[in-house]
Amino acid sequence: MTAIRELGPGDGQLLLGTTSEGPMARMGHALRILVQQWQATVEMADQPMGCRLRARADLTSLRALDGHGGATPLTEEGLRKIESNAARILGSGTHPEVTFVSTAVSGGWDSGRVEGELTIRGVTLPQAFQVQRLADGSHRLSGSIAQSRFGIKPYSAMMGALRLGDEVSVEVAVTL
Repeated sequence: MTAIRELGPGDGQLLLGTTSEGPMARMGHALRILVQQWQATVEMADQPMGCRLRARADLTSLRALDGHGGATPLTEEGLRKIESNAARILGSGTHPEVTFVSTAVSGGWDSGRVEGELTIRGVTLPQAFQVQRLADGSHRLSGSIAQSRFGIKPYSAMMGALRLGDEVSVEVAVTL
């Protein structure tokens, strides 16, 4: 028996997280960025291995929420500048969408792994995410994406002494 569930922003927040690297990393912020527009279709089956996931996220809807650390607190103007930099670096004007299509699901209902094909900037590569059932019964999908695998050069400043870490964390928690 298969049940199909359509998910989106009303079902949970899709969050991205970044870190800073380089000799001046302490000057940078660990950012939390909300993907305001996303959709996912989950095909639920009797067993986890029969489940399927298709998702897409709109890169033009990124909203910098906050940043921790850094030499100075982030202002609203600083957060909007981060969004502008992200749009430029990700090429969201040309490639506004990220997609993920699962190819395999392993593990159990409480903890598992979803493997699939992730497409960013027209580049499709294998990607895996972890899935965990939370105490409230919702499920959290999480993992990290190396930007460089998709031809993205992370943001840098001060001649590279401060740069965004290559790994971007991804997390969404929804009730299925």
